[in-house]
Amino acid sequence: MAATPADVVEYPNAYVFVVDMPGIEAGEIRVQVENDNVLVLSGERGGRKRSRRAG
Repeated sequence: MAATPADVVEYPNAYVFVVDMPGIEAGEIRVQVENDNVLVLSGERGGRKRSRRAG
């Protein structure tokens, strides 16, 4: 798992996360919520799995 930096913007009814995951197409990124408060973004690039947890 890699620690990928993320920019977070808070709006009154939403959060926007901007994450740079080079080599991974937007449609290949998996988004999950764990334990009701941990956001997990993951994807595979060239046989390597990359993941970012925010929480």
